[in-house]
Amino acid sequence: MAIAAHLSLLRDPPNRWHQWKQQHDQTNLDLSQAQLQRVDFTHRDCSGVNFSASDLTGANLKGVPLHQAQLNNAILHQAELGGAIASHASFVAASLVDSNLAGIDLHQANLIGADLRGANLDYGNLYRTHLVGANLYNASLVHVQGYGTQLEKASLNRATLYHAHLHYAHLSQATFHEADLVNAHLCHANLSQASLQSAHFNSAYLFDVDLSDANLTAADFRRATLVQVTFTGANLNHTNFRGATFIRCNPTSVARSTTDLSEVQYLPAADLIL
Repeated sequence: MAIAAHLSLLRDPPNRWHQWKQQHDQTNLDLSQAQLQRVDFTHRDCSGVNFSASDLTGANLKGVPLHQAQLNNAILHQAELGGAIASHASFVAASLVDSNLAGIDLHQANLIGADLRGANLDYGNLYRTHLVGANLYNASLVHVQGYGTQLEKASLNRATLYHAHLHYAHLSQATFHEADLVNAHLCHANLSQASLQSAHFNSAYLFDVDLSDANLTAADFRRATLVQVTFTGANLNHTNFRGATFIRCNPTSVARSTTDLSEVQYLPAADLIL
């Protein structure tokens, strides 16, 4: 439960807020379970603040420092978090439906089970971010940097990951139905047992990606480059590889009569594209 004295600081100018934090550097502000709809937090350092279970619908946290802040079970529908610094913050089971997180820094943040339907994470930093079981239906992740991002069992149906960089990402058992991964870069990524039905990988680059036991029904890999990709046990029913380039891998052993392998190229390791 929020502490009344801490809530009262929101009525004061930002310098009073910062003064309090400096005088109580061993104590984090407690604004948990509070009604904070449409509150403007700009120019306030919210690092370490406890917002757990608070309603922050429509709140303005644009560019706000949220390092190690606690937002577990918080409601942030249509909240503005563009450019916020939320490294090591915790958003476990938080609801961020239709929120704007463009350019946010979620370095090692915890968003396990978070609801990010329709959220905008374009150009966000998802370095080792925990998104296991998160719902990213129809979310936008254009140009995100997803090194080591944990997205196991996450739902990315109809999500846009155009030109996303997912290096060493953990994507096993995730769902990408009708997701847009055009021009995406996936290196050393694990997509085993993932469901990629009707996903778009046009002109994408996949290097050392594990697609074993993945469902690639009607997925579109036209003009994609696939290097050392594992297809063991994958479902390639109606998968379209027209014009794709394969280097040190070959899907023919699991291909079906409906798999389109027309105009593909099989190149030796000497032609490896980095």
